[in-house]
Amino acid sequence: MTACRGGVKGFPPVPGSHVRPDQFSPFFARGWQAVGEAIVLIFWSFFGWEAICNLADRFARPEKDKVRSAMISAAITGAVFLALSFVTIGSGTYGSPETDSVPLGIMLGRSLGLAAQYATTVLAFIICTGTVNAYVASLAQLGYALSPDKAFPAWLHYQHPRTGTPTRVVWLVVLFACAGNAFSTLFHVHFTQLLFIPNSLGMVVYVLLG
Repeated sequence: MTACRGGVKGFPPVPGSHVRPDQFSPFFARGWQAVGEAIVLIFWSFFGWEAICNLADRFARPEKDKVRSAMISAAITGAVFLALSFVTIGSGTYGSPETDSVPLGIMLGRSLGLAAQYATTVLAFIICTGTVNAYVASLAQLGYALSPDKAFPAWLHYQHPRTGTPTRVVWLVVLFACAGNAFSTLFHVHFTQLLFIPNSLGMVVYVLLG
């Protein structure tokens, strides 16, 4: 996409930028249904972070640190999503499976070159690794805590003698994740289709229990 040079009535021009003000008109180009679908998908960025409650005993001051970490995470994630949404819509970097999956990498590659796109890939991998680590640790702790109550098999109530990690539950989570990836690959299911299932169920639970 070429840079915006002239601007649009009511908006100042953005020299050297790929963001075009005319991309925001009409504002609801695909109607309210598309807005609802976007809300369900974006909800995934916040849904599940309450899982840190399972790691309360790992915090030095859980009564303060849990709330503080949750608020900071929500503020940072919300700000990043608003900024990314603005430049994605403004630059028109959406509308196909390729652009919808990695808009930031495409935009940086377009503006700064292919090296920036590779750097974005590495950064995304690091960020995802941190997120996965938090969820795996939380699920492992939850499975370990539920096994004595027979909600999970008692065999899972095991901690590594040296690290104190519930390794059996960790392996269960890893195998479950690998099975999900294999299913998605085998049946060509895009991750955005899968996200609607846990997001919708999570929102229903929040509404019923909130």
